[in-house]
Amino acid sequence: MKKYFFKQLYDFKIELNELSLDKNNVDLLLKIQERLLSWHRSLENFSHHRKRRLTYLSKQKKDPNNRLISKQIKKSIKICIDQLNELKTFKLWARHLGNSIPHLYYDKGDLRAYSYSVNSINLKELSGDLFGKEGQDLELEIFYKLLSEGYKTLLNDLTSLIRHADIMVMEKEVPFLMEVKKSKATSKTAERQIQDANKIGNYLLKDNSTEIRGGAISKRISTSVEEISNKCSINKNFEKSKKDGYCFSKIEDGFYCLSHLRGIEPSRIDISLIENLEKPVFFLLNQFKNQEDHSLFYPYSLSIDDPEIFANFLCGNFFIYFIIDWKIVANKAEIKKLSVTPISEFLALEIFSDLSQPIYSYSLMKAIVEFTSVHWALDELCTICASDPLEFNNQE
Repeated sequence: MKKYFFKQLYDFKIELNELSLDKNNVDLLLKIQERLLSWHRSLENFSHHRKRRLTYLSKQKKDPNNRLISKQIKKSIKICIDQLNELKTFKLWARHLGNSIPHLYYDKGDLRAYSYSVNSINLKELSGDLFGKEGQDLELEIFYKLLSEGYKTLLNDLTSLIRHADIMVMEKEVPFLMEVKKSKATSKTAERQIQDANKIGNYLLKDNSTEIRGGAISKRISTSVEEISNKCSINKNFEKSKKDGYCFSKIEDGFYCLSHLRGIEPSRIDISLIENLEKPVFFLLNQFKNQEDHSLFYPYSLSIDDPEIFANFLCGNFFIYFIIDWKIVANKAEIKKLSVTPISEFLALEIFSDLSQPIYSYSLMKAIVEFTSVHWALDELCTICASDPLEFNNQE
């Protein structure tokens, strides 16, 4: 299965790189989505087959069997469950690949709003399987018609990011969302869903709202300085690692990257760059990508340039560690009279000040995962928390 997964990732990334250079190439936009549709169909078929197999084995297990047969059945059940879990991961990653498409056309800060529920503070529930749902034939008919007429069109179910409506037309500054319903009996549901999507659009136009996320105050805060990216430096690290087997480099003051291929001997890796750090904190990106929901993060498929490195990273053959000197975090917080404490292995933060209750932030985590400058992220975070912590707690 992983060989199939690797090939799909590699080919997808090559085409995505081409699309990023020519975003008006509607034929290529269609080709990429057809690749993803084919991938989803295969994964869903594999999953249905494994589920039927598991049901059969579970029934066999209940029948009287000798010890040897019982042992074989239990072993087969375990294999089947492991395969289903692997398929579940692959299906999730297929949606993450789909997330890269709208990121080519819109700002990541705008896109996040389309993931949230209007009725609660949580993310909107994802749809289930792509194939077999009612009205899919009409949805695909409209999708192909729009693309044939030259409109940059996205099937929203291919993503885990765009959770409102069925189709997104990406021609204007604010995307046009379409809800497709085949039966008149669902017209009221469609009307409500369109209203929900409009509430998201109004929020993006006004930068604040009490109509989304269950009525909570949602407000976007402008950054004081334009975001600074580490993407170029980090990808240079990866290229050197691909050539030499590993690379350990300084990305910015107090922040380092170690990447290496699977099988590299630890004794070959020179870690002298961080030997004098008082409190180095390690962030293993491979572990993070397998444990956390990535719907709201900038996609790795756009952060990592090289198709081979990207495919190997997702398949577990290329390892990426980030190391941060906690002293730089403490120093920036101290300047603003704040106290910052990590509360998770992936650097979610608890921030104390004299002005408010504790503030919880994923800003540092987000900066590391999205290859953004950690200095920029910490400066922005500390400035906002020190000046108006209530405003920070109410931001998106």
